[in-house]
Amino acid sequence: DIDTSGGDIDTYSADGTAGDVTIDALGSVNVNNITSYGGENSGNVTVTSDEGSIATGNIRTIAPNGTSGNVTLNTFSYNGDITTANISTEGGQAAGNITVVAPDGSISTDDISSISTAGDSGDITVAGGDDVTTGDISSVAQGNSGDITVTSTEGSVTTGDISSIAE
Repeated sequence: DIDTSGGDIDTYSADGTAGDVTIDALGSVNVNNITSYGGENSGNVTVTSDEGSIATGNIRTIAPNGTSGNVTLNTFSYNGDITTANISTEGGQAAGNITVVAPDGSISTDDISSISTAGDSGDITVAGGDDVTTGDISSVAQGNSGDITVTSTEGSVTTGDISSIAE
């Protein structure tokens, strides 16, 4: 198990590219907020659990002048649930994709957004085996907005507002 619930994980580069954040555990993962901020590009955030659940605070990738990183949360395990606060990718030129997958578990998130102020926003995929509950989901771009897919193979799907908006 990995438990960093007492502190945040941040990568930062004022003018360049921020580093990736990769957390891969055999058991459960419990982390607070994760942020990757790069003036030009931000890193990817990947959190996986092979035999447990994932619980996080807010997850953000931010690149005001470039491309923000992708966010991927995945439990490969039997009954591995995902619970998270807000997830966002924000990029000046392009925003990253967001993928939240719990093949045999439930998913509960706050708002999810992929936003690009000058280019294309990313795709958003939320796929659970059991119940899927989210806040608002949005893919917003000056260029092309991304696809939004929310599915459950054996449970219900409950979301807030869903919007895919492109200039």
